Amino acid sequence: MSYSRPICKTCEIITKTDRASGVVTHEEWRTNGKRDRADAPAYIERNATTGTVTCEAWYNDGELDRADSPAVIERDATTGAVTYEEWWKNGKRHHADGPAALARDAATGVATHEEWWKNDKRHRADGPAVTERDAATGAITREAWWKHGKRIARPS
Repeated sequence: MSYSRPICKTCEIITKTDRASGVVTHEEWRTNGKRDRADAPAYIERNATTGTVTCEAWYNDGELDRADSPAVIERDATTGAVTYEEWWKNGKRHHADGPAALARDAATGVATHEEWWKNDKRHRADGPAVTERDAATGAITREAWWKHGKRIARPS
């Protein structure tokens, strides 16, 4: 069942509810037709069985954006453990102090993939911009160096 209700002249909330469980599985907050919400995620998905929030995304005027935390967060439906994060600023993938994209194995918690981005370009000044790890051991399986959106050779 889908439902849309205006909350002001230019704002609406779109929801979908699972008929069997009664769980609201989808919420979308829009202003002037664009995903937008100032103080909470503008897009939320929940597992119909567990009710666990499996995805949330923060938008400002239709662009992914969150100042001090990840703008996209995905969770394992069973455990609720965070399995993926993306940092965005003004519609650009960006995180000044760490990886802007980070995937974790739901069972082990190991960061299996991380990417560093600055102003929507892969970039890391002091190490690899892309790192992949084995989910069981945490051992690094691949690294790639990038600066200002261009792949470079591994520094010696």
